[in-house]
Order: sequence, then structure tokens, then C-alpha cells
Amino acid sequence: MSGQPTVQDHAPAQAPRAAASASGRRAADRIRPSNCHVPVALIKPLEELCARTGMSHGDAIIAAIEHAYPRLAELIEPAGVTGGHVFAPRPASRTARIAHRPLIPLNYRLREADFHTLDDLVERFGASSRGHLITAGLTDYLT
Repeated sequence: MSGQPTVQDHAPAQAPRAAASASGRRAADRIRPSNCHVPVALIKPLEELCARTGMSHGDAIIAAIEHAYPRLAELIEPAGVTGGHVFAPRPASRTARIAHRPLIPLNYRLREADFHTLDDLVERFGASSRGHLITAGLTDYLT
């Protein structure tokens, strides 16, 4: 073996960075399950949409939020604020969703990157949670 080049001698200088970049893309593309609570009234139209189109719950959530995006600021009913004197101010999460009762769990699967996008939208539009954002999008899309 002496004098023969090894595989490492011929490895491109960018290989570790490329591998890290590829693993980052793989992590962003990883699909994971989650759930949120949505109004019971949305379940039947959602199931009908999924049966008619072959969409998954995650696909329907993405389509609904994409569709509602230009109006999300008006569709999100911002929560009031709790605290601010003794405790740090925070959104009063229940007040924003009282009108949507009763709620039921909705299971869905999204790519990891999609969860980051949902969290960015929650922050940008003042939703109290992912479920609040998803409810606003689905309500606009399905009703």
C-alpha cells in the first residue's frame, strides 16, 4: 500500500461543507407529525376537501394559509395582553379563540422547514399559536 494515494488524498476540499449542507437540507425536508386544536365545524369540510383532492391535512393547511396569506392580518383576531406590570406581558391566548369553540384535535404532518414558516407567520401576524393561525387559514379557505 505504500506510495498509493488514499481516497482522502483525492477528496475535494468542499466535501465536508457540502455534506453539512446536504444534511441541513435533509433536516429541513424531514417530515414530522404534530397536532393543533381547530373548531369542530372545520373537520367535515376539511375531510371532504382531502377526500376530493387527495390532499393530506398538512397539504390542506399549507394551501389554506397560502390562500389566506394576503388577508391574514385581518383574519387573525389578535389576543389581548395579560401581564405587563408584575409579570412579563404575553398574549392572552384563550381570548382570541373563544369564538371558535368547541375545538377538536387535528393531526397533521409537515416538513421541518414548514414548522419554522408557521412559527414565523404566528409571530408576524400576532396569532396566539400555530393552531390559531391554522384555524384562521382553514376557516377562510373552507367556509
